[in-house]
Amino acid sequence: TSGQGGCSLVVHLSFLPNSTSTMSTFAEAPAGDVAAGEKIFKTKCAQCHVAEKGGGNKQGPNLGGLFGRTTGSIAGFAYSKANKEANVTWGEETL
Repeated sequence: TSGQGGCSLVVHLSFLPNSTSTMSTFAEAPAGDVAAGEKIFKTKCAQCHVAEKGGGNKQGPNLGGLFGRTTGSIAGFAYSKANKEANVTWGEETL
């Protein structure tokens, strides 16, 4: 789903051990490398997003508390019409 800047939310699994295996839920995911995940967020996501629940927005909306949130629902963020009308609830099945 694209926001103002055309950013797509992509789950990066390249830093997980045995990342070539498939999984049906996040609970089945192998333990990740937190430091590598933080580095990926800082280099690929932090320019446009923050991930602290209750934090502000940047070019992209705040990702904190994403699970259970409906697309296009953060007050004050200028989502695209398509994003607002997508009516997707973010969770394991939609990421």
